[in-house]
Amino acid sequence: NRMDTSNAWADVLDRVQYEPAKKAALILIEGFGKAGLSPSQKGGVTSSVRFHDEYGRYILSFICNRADLLFYVRKPAIRAVSTLPSQAAERFRDVTTNTANECKIRIQSGSEAEDLLGWLAPLLPLPFPLKHQAR
Repeated sequence: NRMDTSNAWADVLDRVQYEPAKKAALILIEGFGKAGLSPSQKGGVTSSVRFHDEYGRYILSFICNRADLLFYVRKPAIRAVSTLPSQAAERFRDVTTNTANECKIRIQSGSEAEDLLGWLAPLLPLPFPLKHQAR
């Protein structure tokens, strides 16, 4: 039931005024949830949704802005699959990296969210790089 999803996430999604971006957020929450990630929300100055994998790694997230979502491919994901930033740059228009070398993708519509899912969901679960297990 779609209504339940949007109510459960109202705290962070109310920040998004632009309907297509709000729809994109729900698509990502539902889609990555079905793909085996655990979404959680964080309110505060910046409202965000974080996705952890079954190993507890914080691999993906997005920040809710008024008119768009800023989707992040986080460090542990890039450690697991080092080509993710270059794959993103090939697939999406608006891709940048932050100071931590994490990959940022601006998402404004349901179709962009579907593209993102179509790219990342088949790669899940991300491999576990053995050299990092000791940490």
